Amino acid sequence: MQAPATGALCATIAHSRRIHVGDVLALRHSLLGSRRPSHHDAASIAGLAAQNFPACEQWREFFIETISDYLIDRATPRGDLTEENAEWLIARFEDGLDESLAFELAAAMVQRAANCPSSLMRYVLERLNDLSARVQKGMAVENEKAALDAARLALRAAGLAGRLYVPRDSPAIVEEVAA
Repeated sequence: MQAPATGALCATIAHSRRIHVGDVLALRHSLLGSRRPSHHDAASIAGLAAQNFPACEQWREFFIETISDYLIDRATPRGDLTEENAEWLIARFEDGLDESLAFELAAAMVQRAANCPSSLMRYVLERLNDLSARVQKGMAVENEKAALDAARLALRAAGLAGRLYVPRDSPAIVEEVAA
């Protein structure tokens, strides 16, 4: 029996407007036959993620793993994140992907890739700067604070912490510790 196409599964899941554990299992099953996700698979899964539906815990891990496999394992040389793939990733971030999920994905990509284009790191730094400003002005919502923590992780993963001060804790926690 052949697994259903990933794109069709994503469309069905999108129709239900929620991502359940069974949906993640079905998506994993749809990818079993291939060694790595195709462009169509990755685009379908990224499109589903950009809709920011309520999702089970397993969704984040599946999404990050699948997109990382697509972008890094299919690159030449294998293990590198190419400039073209970094551009594709940044475009997905711009499509409305939840910021904390986007930064977690960026952190995973930077940690996993043998080489990472500076364009991705510039993008992460710009987003981090915007987020930090909103948090410091008290204008950030809870998911933006989580995104800021994920961005810090991405920067530390890139080895920038030695050249750029990236505090481990959010500004509120640092202030509480100082008091």
